[in-house]
Amino acid sequence: MPYEQRDNSGSAFRNDRKREGKQDADWTGSLTVGGKAYWLNIWEKDGARGAYFSIAVREKTAAPQSDHEPPARKMATPPAKPTNQRPPQDDVPF
Repeated sequence: MPYEQRDNSGSAFRNDRKREGKQDADWTGSLTVGGKAYWLNIWEKDGARGAYFSIAVREKTAAPQSDHEPPARKMATPPAKPTNQRPPQDDVPF
């Protein structure tokens, strides 16, 4: 049975493809909110009050920001058909 992500939920996994000297996220994943899919990036940080997570969320239709993130699949949209358009006329004088 394939995994189906429920609405208003998500998952993140430790990023095992972090590059030296880059600001790649410590954890990456995805989530679904209101029926829309999002990429999830999480960084582990140390602050004055202790450890915390910094989180970035981006819609999946956006272009990937790193080489490690797969491109979002865009849904094919058929071109809009013009309405109330007359057929071309060959006898127009201009």
